[in-house]
Amino acid sequence: MASVSEDKSIVRELGKRRVFIFFSVAVAIVFAVDAILVESDNLTFMLDDLGLVGISILSLALLGIWWNRRSLKELRSQHNIIAILFVIAVLFKIFGIVVEMDHPDDFGNEIPGLIILLIVIINRFV
Repeated sequence: MASVSEDKSIVRELGKRRVFIFFSVAVAIVFAVDAILVESDNLTFMLDDLGLVGISILSLALLGIWWNRRSLKELRSQHNIIAILFVIAVLFKIFGIVVEMDHPDDFGNEIPGLIILLIVIINRFV
């Protein structure tokens, strides 16, 4: 039988999972809409947003596949993988910052998007 501290750790990891799901859905929706409505005129400007949408959808798919895996070890492993995916998303966002820096109309979502991605990564460690 699991100890009380292990049960608390599992509940905490399940809370982290909910945060990953929430932000994955939000990032997928917001950046898909942004790519379609704002940056659709230039494929280079769309790449970072499409990368974020793809990573968010992949994260949601993995979390869905792993939904019934609820041991502490499995949850931490899942969250490490999701955090790594969002580190890759940060790299996409940095690419977007570099490419769109001289275009104020397209640059507007880069810094807030970077902050959101960093919050998602910090979720893994809090």
